[in-house]
Amino acid sequence: MRKAIAIVLTCIFGATCIAQEPDAPKSLVGFLKPGMHIGVVSYHPDSDRITIEIYSEQDHAIAIDSRNLTLEELTSKYERVAKDLERTRKEILTSLQSNTADIPPGKEYGEPEISLRTNQRESFYKIAATGDDYILVTNAMSPTKRRVLSTRFISSINWRDELPFTWSVPHVNKTTDRTKR
Repeated sequence: MRKAIAIVLTCIFGATCIAQEPDAPKSLVGFLKPGMHIGVVSYHPDSDRITIEIYSEQDHAIAIDSRNLTLEELTSKYERVAKDLERTRKEILTSLQSNTADIPPGKEYGEPEISLRTNQRESFYKIAATGDDYILVTNAMSPTKRRVLSTRFISSINWRDELPFTWSVPHVNKTTDRTKR
C-alpha cells in the first residue's frame, strides 16, 4: 500500500514538475530577447558564421571596458572583477601547493600572472528587436548605429556567466627569503 501511495505521489509531483518547466523556444531566435546585451563573434573573415555571447548588463560593460582598461583599473571600477580575481588567485595558489612534482630542481613557483581574456573579434550590441529570421541590434559604443543580423548565420549562442580569466605561473629561481603570497 505504501509503495502504491509513493508511486502515485511521485507521478503527481513529477507531472507537476514537468508541467512547470518552461517551454523551449521553437527557434534559435527565441533565446534572444529585446534588451539583452550581447557580443557577436565572427571567427573567420571568409565565413558569414557568427557566435552570439549573452552577457548580463554588468558583464557586458566589463567586457567592453576590458579592451581599454588594465586589470588593475577594472578591479578598481568593478567590485565583481576584484572578487572574481581574488577567488581565481586563491584557487591557483591552492592548486599549486599540491602540484610540486613538475617544478625543475632549484626552481619554485613565481607569482601567478592573471589576465582577463578578451576576444578582439567580438563586437558588442544590445538587442532592439527580433523577428522570425533577424535580430535588430544597436551598437553598444554608438547606440545610434543599428545593424540587422540574419539568424541563419548564427552557429551558436553562449551564456557568459563567468569572467574569463587566463593565467600562467612562471618557474623562478629558489630564494632563501620567500615573500608571503
